[in-house]
Amino acid sequence: MASGFIKITDKDIFSTRWTGFDEILKLIIQELIEINNSKELIALLKTHIPPENYDEDELEMGWGFIDENTNKITSRLLELKEISKKDLQLFWNAASKVNDKIDEFGCEYSSINPTLIKELLMLNINLE
Repeated sequence: MASGFIKITDKDIFSTRWTGFDEILKLIIQELIEINNSKELIALLKTHIPPENYDEDELEMGWGFIDENTNKITSRLLELKEISKKDLQLFWNAASKVNDKIDEFGCEYSSINPTLIKELLMLNINLE
């Protein structure tokens, strides 16, 4: 059952299980860090996934998690329409690089189902 959502437009929403959502954002963040781009975008994306070493048994709800840093519940909904055009382009470029690396390295790069990132990228293609 889907519990993580990336809202691209009011009509286009990518959805997946929370584990896939977290992994996709972690991989995109990793790509953004590697190209040393947009600290603001990286910080924003990090607010949508649990911090490292958090207690999954105590703080995980699937559709969201309790962020011990803020003592608030964070839902797994990323709204891309709230991101600047520049950062949006960086987001899609990083997602494309993730896809390329999954194609090239497979499970050595990530254990994520490769169709997930392709489905996300297809929603961007539909926008063009």
